Amino acid sequence: MVKPVESLQLRFPYTGARVDVSLWEGPTIKGKPMPSHVSIRLSNTEKGIISMNPEDALAVAAILQNYAFQALKQDAKRRIDAWRVRESEAELEKIVEDVGK
Repeated sequence: MVKPVESLQLRFPYTGARVDVSLWEGPTIKGKPMPSHVSIRLSNTEKGIISMNPEDALAVAAILQNYAFQALKQDAKRRIDAWRVRESEAELEKIVEDVGK
């Protein structure tokens, strides 16, 4: 079962609504890391709408911004790691070719 890298649940007691924000690591396909993503799930809402006061809206915005930066940082690290693996494999192949000559 896939689990989020990080997750946070916000409850709005005055409306009974809940917002689940999660950061998910993208899959690796054929050695290439795919982008991570942030998901938002609304629960206990009427018509999927949550009304927030300004403080709550800023809290949700701050969480989204934090998760977005984490996803970008995580994806950059994964791409660099994958590139390093490919480079080391290419160097090994070149050494094997040179030894075989």
